[in-house]
Amino acid sequence: MPASLQQLRNFVGKFPTAIDSQRRLAIPKQWRLDTDTEDTPFFLTLGSGPSLEIYPYEEFELRTALASQRMNDEEMDFLATESAAYSVIVKLDKQGRCIIPQYLLEEAKIQGNVYCLGSYKCGRIIAAEIWEAARPMKETTSRFNHSLKPTATVTTTKVEMSETQ
Repeated sequence: MPASLQQLRNFVGKFPTAIDSQRRLAIPKQWRLDTDTEDTPFFLTLGSGPSLEIYPYEEFELRTALASQRMNDEEMDFLATESAAYSVIVKLDKQGRCIIPQYLLEEAKIQGNVYCLGSYKCGRIIAAEIWEAARPMKETTSRFNHSLKPTATVTTTKVEMSETQ
């Protein structure tokens, strides 16, 4: 376990914010480490539904290695190309903002107000109106959280006693 939470990058929480006129998005401070600098890269890609996902750069390296292993036929090569075409490496400025390319904003249907939503291993960036129309109910979220609890397996040992005569 790290000495402090700031040594462990985590993508949790809900942060309403906006994309500014220069296509900059402030990445929530809680998603950044104290050691992040302007040279710290992040991997930004299309997410499920109309959204974007932001990952630590290490995830980009992992995905690149996995894609290389799977590109063994024309269909997989095409899918890998399409995935890479809708991905970009971004760096943060001194205020913790990154510039999002216009084509990614258009694909994710993002124009202004957004929510930055934690998704455990990545951050999800989704247009505010899309999230508000589609977000899960608290009951659904609660059920999901409870489904993540490990189930305890209780084993009992049957002790047989023999009578001594």
